[in-house]
Amino acid sequence: MPDDCMADPTTARLRALEAAVEGLRVTVARLQARQAGRHDPRLGALLTAVYAFSGASPWTAGELILDARRAQRRDLLVALDAIVRDADGPRTLGRFCRRHDGAVVAGLRLERVKRLWIVSEAENDQ
Repeated sequence: MPDDCMADPTTARLRALEAAVEGLRVTVARLQARQAGRHDPRLGALLTAVYAFSGASPWTAGELILDARRAQRRDLLVALDAIVRDADGPRTLGRFCRRHDGAVVAGLRLERVKRLWIVSEAENDQ
């Protein structure tokens, strides 16, 4: 009998499960790093600027970009430019926010509520 592990369905299934467990380990490590406060450095600038601009008012990515341009808020425009650059602004900002949903930086939390985003003061639960 050949020593081919793929010929044995049990061994193949075991290897697939091992790969899945390793993928979960990576995901857990990322989540733990996020909870430990090791966020993208652009996140703190964004949360601080958004909270100074609109408080805890809800917003969409497109609305925030338009409102920041209209109001000429330099701190917010700089924070947005660091994330968006020349890409599709609302889509890129939305992806960035989804990656950091629930994150707490500098005492501020980014939260998604239905299709809107809110930056609010974080409670001392970290």
